[in-house]
Amino acid sequence: MLTFTVPWAALCSDNRKFKFRFVLSPQYRAAKLLVGTIAKEAAKKADWPLAVVDLGLYVLVREPDRRRRDLNFSKNLKDGITDVGGVWVDDRQVRDERWKFDPAEKGKAAGAIITIWRLDELADVGVLVAGAVRTRRVSTTAVPRRKGARDG
Repeated sequence: MLTFTVPWAALCSDNRKFKFRFVLSPQYRAAKLLVGTIAKEAAKKADWPLAVVDLGLYVLVREPDRRRRDLNFSKNLKDGITDVGGVWVDDRQVRDERWKFDPAEKGKAAGAIITIWRLDELADVGVLVAGAVRTRRVSTTAVPRRKGARDG
């Protein structure tokens, strides 16, 4: 499992504009490079091998304030990790993706905690809390019907 933190400046919404072709803003390009560089350094430090299997991605985002904003950071984050390299071959490998947005709190830094894991190493259903993996067994038995429940 690979876990790393990125600052708020590294999170940028996908803001492509179409003018005869797609145009990415300089802010988007800089944020994408920052995410990729941080991910590559974290992978190197953790001895994370370049993944060629299906992966899970969990991101816990803490916003800097309570302003309303567009929160579609997924493309920027995955493209940054893909373009710089060192974590996965292609972002299509991310088969389980979860995002959680925590409200802004005084004294807590804005940004995101990113956790990536190999799906073949996690046999149980993963429940991720703030970057830590906890597992729970999922019952496969039928749920008993309520007494007096109607059919159809």
